Amino acid sequence: MKTACCISGCVGVFAALGFTEGAGGQESQYIFARIVGSGDPVPEAGGAIFPISFPNHVSINNRGDVFVHWHFATTNGLFRAECGGELQKIAFASDPVPGAPGFVFSLFRWAVLNDDGNVAFYAEFVVPDRGGFYESVDGSAPSRVVDTTSPVPARPGSYWVALNSEMGAYSAAGMLAFHGNFADRYGGPAGDGVYRRPGGGEVGRITDEGEPVPDQQQATWLFIDSPSVNVDGRVVFRAFSTPWG
Repeated sequence: MKTACCISGCVGVFAALGFTEGAGGQESQYIFARIVGSGDPVPEAGGAIFPISFPNHVSINNRGDVFVHWHFATTNGLFRAECGGELQKIAFASDPVPGAPGFVFSLFRWAVLNDDGNVAFYAEFVVPDRGGFYESVDGSAPSRVVDTTSPVPARPGSYWVALNSEMGAYSAAGMLAFHGNFADRYGGPAGDGVYRRPGGGEVGRITDEGEPVPDQQQATWLFIDSPSVNVDGRVVFRAFSTPWG
């Protein structure tokens, strides 16, 4: 049996588990499994049901776990189903924000399901310009990785202006890399950089604006973004340097 990808329909989420090889010139037949559909109860939502609408996002990992982001009723939620298992809630956009007492999630953006079945995501708070990256390990309640109230690594006196919700990367070993913009409370340098959180560890700086560029005499980073991270924790990113050339 050959594996295939997860697909979404207008009324549900289905997995194409593989296909049987056709014999004697007959066409191969796909084998499908229904994960969740419109009219199904939303887990832990007090009787709410999934609507007749496209899910916002679906994905599948290499072991067959499925991730779903779907709006329902007046909110939206993140869900995960282990391979062959039932859909379970990760978080709703009304749940308390971990590490930020008194705040609730308002909107989920970037989200990744890794090959260990863990989910990392970016969420906004119900206040302007507040948000962060969070992680659910093996279906557990989310915990904070970093948010806009967290300290900026290696930049005492600085604070996060923004964490880029579309520039996260998450590996099977729980390595999370992201891009952020910072400013200084006391008039020091502002800029942006790329950062990494090893699985279960603390957020650290890879490099940021103004730091020296390797193998380029007197050159420094000017713009840095689009990080990607592998299972060994190695990070690649896009950057400009100054002076030009």
